[in-house]
Formats: sequence, C-alpha cells, structure tokens
Amino acid sequence: YAKKPIEKIMNTVFLQVDHHESINTVAKKAMGRNIENLYDFIAITKDDRYCGIVTVKDLLEKALQVEVNHAKHINPLSELPGNLLIEKRLEACLNMTPECKILYLDINNFKAYNDVYGFENGDKLIRSFAHLIKKQIPLERDFIGHIGGDDFLAIFHGEEVEALCERIILEFDRLSLSFYNENDLEKGYITTKNRHGIEEDFPLLSISIAVSSSNHETPYKLSENMARLKKLCKQKAGSNYLLG
Repeated sequence: YAKKPIEKIMNTVFLQVDHHESINTVAKKAMGRNIENLYDFIAITKDDRYCGIVTVKDLLEKALQVEVNHAKHINPLSELPGNLLIEKRLEACLNMTPECKILYLDINNFKAYNDVYGFENGDKLIRSFAHLIKKQIPLERDFIGHIGGDDFLAIFHGEEVEALCERIILEFDRLSLSFYNENDLEKGYITTKNRHGIEEDFPLLSISIAVSSSNHETPYKLSENMARLKKLCKQKAGSNYLLG
C-alpha cells in the first residue's frame, strides 16, 4: 500500500453521530455494532461536517458518570427526579415557545393518614401515586419530579391539560379507597390528633392540582404563582384542580 491512496485502506462504514445526540443513545449504538467493530472510534459531526472522534472507553466512562450523578438526585421512594433536577427543568421551560404547563400535585390529609395507618402504608400510597402519574404523563416528552413527601411536580407540553387533571383525579380517587379499612370508608373520615395535639376528624384522602403556565420571567415568580394556586385549590373540598 506504500504508493496507494489512503482511501484504499479506509473503513468507509463506521458509526457517525451528531454532536447533539445524548451520551446514552450513542453508547447503545456503539455497543450494538458487530463484534469486530465494537471498539472502533466513533465519529462526531456538527452540521454534517467532521467535528472529532470519541473512544468507546471514554464514552462508557462518561455514560457511567452521568448515571451515577443522576441516581444521586432521584427520590428512592418514587424513583422520580428530586429537587435539583426539578429546578433545572423549571428554569429550562421558563418562557418556552410554545409555552408548557406546570402541575403541582399535592395529596390532601396525607399526614393524618400516615398517623393512623403508619408510614409503611403511607410509603405504599406515595409509590402507587407516582406510578399513577407516570401512566398519565408520557415521560418521552414531558417531565415528572418528586419534591418530597406527598408533593409532586410535572411539566406537561400537551394541549389537553384539563382532561389530564380530570383523569389523574379520577384514578387517584379510585386508588385511595383501597388504602382504607371498611370502617373508615363507611364513616367517610378518620380521627386522629391534629398539629396541636387535639383530636380531629379528617376527610378521606383527596388531591389538589395547581396548574400554571411557564410564561414567567423568573423561577421565583413561577413559584409564587404556584403557591397561590395551590392554596386556593386546597381550600376546596375533595379532589380538585385549578388553572391560573
């Protein structure tokens, strides 16, 4: 090959990816190659022009690092992103065009339920509720986060936000009934001590959903609007949602 052009020994069939592709996506493509090409370099392009290469070793090390960092910020109970990842997604969606909807989901009377039925049942309820939300909101396009306790947040890019809220409420009201004994279901309330140590009757579990648009200048103004909507929504009896 001494006097032949380099194209004679070049491999013209190789893995080529755009620089915008995610590390996990590229890692899957790289490991899906034939065994003889498994550890070939990966060509990176930008605007359909050569940009650089990455080795499989560096790619897999970075993919592992991303997974570890992501796992640190996942709520272990619901397996949903926690506050740090929620804040990043909220900042990214501010003034997005087209605008999206931010849903704050809060279970009413959860503390009273925990006091009567115990933390194990409370944890089961949280996991079941997280699973319910995942079924209703497509994670391929949208986002769900677990703020903590019985508070969740979702970023929804669809048009039918009212229909979504109605479905979540309908499913939650059905789900919550399975977490009570027959006596409490028949009464329609549970009795336990309130925050002041005085016995009080509490209604059965319900859910409040405050819905705000992403059209806010700062995360602080968005949070302020969400808090206002949540307060108004929780003043209503039973499960409700409020758009604002």
